[in-house]
Amino acid sequence: MLVLISKAFRLTTRLLVYYATLVNKVGVFMNIFIFGPSCAGKSTLALALKEKLGQEWIYLDKDSLVEEEGFDERFVQEEIDKRISSLTHVIVDNQVPWRKKREGEFFFRILPPLETLLKRDEKRTKKIQRTEVRSKWARHYVINTHKELSELDQAFFSETFDSSKMSIEDEVDQICKTLFSN
Repeated sequence: MLVLISKAFRLTTRLLVYYATLVNKVGVFMNIFIFGPSCAGKSTLALALKEKLGQEWIYLDKDSLVEEEGFDERFVQEEIDKRISSLTHVIVDNQVPWRKKREGEFFFRILPPLETLLKRDEKRTKKIQRTEVRSKWARHYVINTHKELSELDQAFFSETFDSSKMSIEDEVDQICKTLFSN
């Protein structure tokens, strides 16, 4: 029993130090943006990161705002900015940046090779049984967002990951290192 209490105390202490480091390094708030084409692994990474950082983190997914909450694609970025303005710990899942980083924000780019994305998109098409029209649109969207993200300067991002070469756990660890080394 004493061993369990000791382990719990050490874990709690580590978490408090971790949080104190977060507050001291970046201030009271921090927002993390994960950008990448469809099928890059953004949502998987964002949710794994939320799990590691804790339940006080809010996950905002651009696609969910459009598909589930009915926001117009043309105005969804404004809605994201509006929502994060009143929150302190947000992880945003979006395809392409629409503005520059602000203080307390970190931009991460997930950019595997286009060939990898197209294979993943093909699997997704079969899994969710997209129509031929929807399948062509999704493929076109993957190609266009990959091109657009590839053309952005690395300096625009805190870090870039190739999700075909790194595990989600390694990406999460690298993001945490980046967050807490600044």
